[in-house]
Amino acid sequence: METENFDKTFEKIKELEMNDKSFEQCKFLNCEFVGSDFKNSKFIDCEFIDSNLTLIKVNGTQFQDTTFTRSKIAGVNFSNCAKFGLSMNFDICYIKHCDFSDLNLPKTKMEKCEIEGTDFAGTNFKESNFRKSKFNDSSFTNCDLTESGFLGADGYLINPAINKLFKARFDYPGLLGLLRDFGIKIE
Repeated sequence: METENFDKTFEKIKELEMNDKSFEQCKFLNCEFVGSDFKNSKFIDCEFIDSNLTLIKVNGTQFQDTTFTRSKIAGVNFSNCAKFGLSMNFDICYIKHCDFSDLNLPKTKMEKCEIEGTDFAGTNFKESNFRKSKFNDSSFTNCDLTESGFLGADGYLINPAINKLFKARFDYPGLLGLLRDFGIKIE
């Protein structure tokens, strides 16, 4: 099957089959992709704005320099994405029950997001920014968070004994999320 190529703006679309397509410098505005299949598609320098990406399937999907803004992303297993060139940023998004395990995502921006029930295990988030994000029931396990920023973020659970945190930036009271696994009581 030959891949279809697109380079434009899409507004208010509800397309269920997005697989085997190539999108470069596209904008997706107010789109509903609930349950859509993005299998083996390429999104290069694309933006998803005010869109719903609940339960999308991303097996073999390439996201390169792709930005998600004010979008709902729920039930997505990003660990199934194509690994080469993977680069995503999230701004003011609602991210729920997603999996970012074992990905190489240095310099990722996940700012002002609400992140719930999401798994970050074995992920390289070196030099990433989680500024002002709110975490709920989400954990970082065996992650490289070297030089990453959590300023203004709260609710995160990060065990310093099993994550790399060299020069990572935290502020109070958020940094209490670094102590929870040690059973320390702060009054």
